[in-house]
Amino acid sequence: MNDDIFSTADPDGKPCRTLDEVAGLYGVNPWTIRLWMDRFDILHTATRNGGIRFSPQAVERIGTILRLAKTGMGLEDVRKHLESGGC
Repeated sequence: MNDDIFSTADPDGKPCRTLDEVAGLYGVNPWTIRLWMDRFDILHTATRNGGIRFSPQAVERIGTILRLAKTGMGLEDVRKHLESGGC
């Protein structure tokens, strides 16, 4: 993923995106991502200034979840697939 799409940086200087930015990037409702955050421990995020921030790796993982879900996989199957090391 190209790091220059990230609008802010975390305290360590790593690029990060807000919940609304990630939702807009993938064309999904922010509540969809919140649901995924509850279902997939792999989406741990940081909070800063009262808002959720996603690392580039978390943003890519969200894209992977969305791609798998669009194939017709249920969220439980997506979770198991990712936990087993699937990409």
